[in-house]
Amino acid sequence: MFEKTMADDFKGKKEDESSNEEDSDQEDSDVSDNELDDSTEARDGATTNTSVQNPFYTTEDHGDSDSDVSEDDSELEGDSDKSDADGKEEGSDVDSDDSDDDSDSSGGEEDDSKDKSEEAPATNDEDYLLEMLKSAREKKVRDCPPDIKLKQAVTDISFHPDENILALSNILGEISLFRYANEENKIERKVKMHKSGVRCLEYSQQGDKIISGGKDKLVKVLNLETGKVEAGSMSHSSALYSVASMEHGAVSGDEDGTVKIWDFRTNKCVLSSKRFDEFVSSFYLQETKNRLIASSGEGTIQSWDLRMNKADTQSEVYASELNCVAAVREETKLVVGDADGTLYIFNENQYGY
Repeated sequence: MFEKTMADDFKGKKEDESSNEEDSDQEDSDVSDNELDDSTEARDGATTNTSVQNPFYTTEDHGDSDSDVSEDDSELEGDSDKSDADGKEEGSDVDSDDSDDDSDSSGGEEDDSKDKSEEAPATNDEDYLLEMLKSAREKKVRDCPPDIKLKQAVTDISFHPDENILALSNILGEISLFRYANEENKIERKVKMHKSGVRCLEYSQQGDKIISGGKDKLVKVLNLETGKVEAGSMSHSSALYSVASMEHGAVSGDEDGTVKIWDFRTNKCVLSSKRFDEFVSSFYLQETKNRLIASSGEGTIQSWDLRMNKADTQSEVYASELNCVAAVREETKLVVGDADGTLYIFNENQYGY
């Protein structure tokens, strides 16, 4: 009994499953039929669209279709205008973004300019250093002649009155002539004038002769045109200390205080005067006023009247030896220097007593 009941239930379940399968198959067939009908309609529509114009197709229907198309076009144009407007808005946004980019770029340029300004001092320092190195390597243009270096001690110097020539004397009795310039100095001549040291020398007023006095007690004249020492016996009783040129001769002073005036036209002494007890240190000649002034180692000043050919005025004795004498203020003032570094200034003809 129980087994029969189980068999019946199993048979009922089997029938239910088969009926369900048949229903699902029916539904699938219905779906496929519907899809077939849709595809057939779509094919028929496509055939209708591509076929020749239907004679029953009226102009009114054609106008309606045109209006529909125009409406569609207007809608499309409206959409395009809208898209253009949207594009412009987007473009404005892009422009604003560009302006932001420009502002950012300008800010960057300002930062770059600041960096450059900060780097500028360093660059300037480098340029200055390079210029200094370059100028140090370049040959400098001198504004004065270079030094003249000699082996022997120089005792006196004299400048040519017209040319750039310097005469130097040394303790060996030699006289050297140098032509000087800012670029270089060139020696032109070297002459042995005295047996011992040259004490003093001076160019003649014309610049064609050199007058020298030596320790050998002689006054000598070098003719620069011929290069020879002119003959003549011009001597002192003691060593020479100073000389000065005159228009046709020279004046010389020795260590004992004797002054002599020489005429080169005759090579003779035209005046001999001993007015000092010490050496005659320096001369100042005023030929236009026929006056000769000398300073001495004893600390006095002496003048001579050349017209009268005699001694004129002598000053008081100063505390120190007087080493040099010159005139200033168009020869209206006389300046004398002593061994202590003091300068005495006198009015004309007021240095004596």
